[in-house]
Amino acid sequence: DGSGTGGDSVPVTVPKPGRRIEFLRRKAESGSDDAQYRLGMLCLEGGDGAGALRWLRRAAEQGNAMAQTGIAVMYMEGSGVAQDYEEAMRWFRKAAGHGNSAAEGSIGNLYHFGLGVSRDMEEAVRWYRKAAVHGNSPAANNLGVLYRTGDGVTRDFREALVWFRMAAEQGNPEAEYAIGSMYAAGEGVTQSWREAAAWFRKAALRGEDTSQFNLGVMYHNGTGVRQDYEEAVRWYRMAAEQGNPQAPTSLGNRYSDGGGVEQNLSEAVKWYRMAAEQGIAQAQFHLGRMHSGGLGVTQDYAEAAKCYRKSANLGNADAEYSLGHMLTFGQGVRQDKEEALRWFRFAAAHGNVKAMERLIQLQ
Repeated sequence: DGSGTGGDSVPVTVPKPGRRIEFLRRKAESGSDDAQYRLGMLCLEGGDGAGALRWLRRAAEQGNAMAQTGIAVMYMEGSGVAQDYEEAMRWFRKAAGHGNSAAEGSIGNLYHFGLGVSRDMEEAVRWYRKAAVHGNSPAANNLGVLYRTGDGVTRDFREALVWFRMAAEQGNPEAEYAIGSMYAAGEGVTQSWREAAAWFRKAALRGEDTSQFNLGVMYHNGTGVRQDYEEAVRWYRMAAEQGNPQAPTSLGNRYSDGGGVEQNLSEAVKWYRMAAEQGIAQAQFHLGRMHSGGLGVTQDYAEAAKCYRKSANLGNADAEYSLGHMLTFGQGVRQDKEEALRWFRFAAAHGNVKAMERLIQLQ
C-alpha cells in the first residue's frame, strides 16, 4: 500500500500439506536425517507404523538422537510396533549416548518401574539426575517426587524442593503444583497458604486441574486468598472441564445453594451426575438427595435408593444413614429393618451423628 518505508512487501507462501510432505520426502531420500526424522513422525501421527519405523531407523542410523528416542517410544508404548521394553531400552541408551535428556529420563522411568529391566531405584535416581541436570523438567519433577515420598531414597523435603524448583523454573506444572502442596502442608518450608495459592495459580494457569480445583476451594473458603465465591466457581469449572473428578461435585454444590452463581437445581443435578459417573461417593449421595427430594428432577425414591447404595458401598456416612432411613420405611426399596440397622451402624462408625442418635433410640 506504499505506507511502509521498505517498498512493496514480498508475498509469503505457505506450502500446502501435500507439497510439504513431498518436499520432506525428497530431502529424506537425499539423506537428510532431520527430514527422515520429521517424515517418520508424520507417518506415526498418520497411523503408518511401518513407514514411521522405516524413516526413523534411517535417521537413527545416522546418529539422530531424536529419531532414536522416537523409535524407543514406539517400542515402549507399542505404537505402530509390538510393545517391547527391552528394545525400547536399547534405543533409549543409543539416544542417551548422544546426551538426549528425554532418553535419559526415560531410562530412569524404566528402572523406576522395572520395565524391561529389574527395578533398580539407585539406577533410576542416577538417570533422573543426569536428565535433570541436562534440562529435562519431567526428570527433575520425578526426583522431587522420590525425595518427597522417600521412594528409593532417604526422604528429604528440602532436597525434594530443590528438584521441584528446578522443574518449575522450566514451567513444569506438576512441579508447581507440588511446591504449592508442600507450602500448604509445611513440608520443608514454613507453612503458608498465601504461598500455596501463588504456586497453585502458576500451575492452574498452565492447565493443571488439581491446582485449579484447589484454587476453587481456597477462594470458596478464603484460605490464602480473599474469599470470592464467583472466583471459586470459575476455577471449579475450569477443573471440571478438564476432567478433574472432584470439581463437578463442588460445582453441583454451588448450583444447589446458589453460592457464586444463580441457584439452578437442574444444573446442580447435571454436575452431580457427571461426578457420580466417575465414582465420586459424595456426588452419588447428593444425586440421591436430589432424587429423594425432587430437587431439579422428578422425585424418584427408587433412584434415590440406588444412588445412596452406590455411595454407601464406598463408605459415605451420609449415604449409609440415608439408605438405612429408606430401608426402615420402605421408601424406594423393600422394607428391611435389619438391613437398615446394619447401615445405621456403618454410618455411626463413620461419624454420622444422626445414625448415632437413631441407634440410641432403637436401644
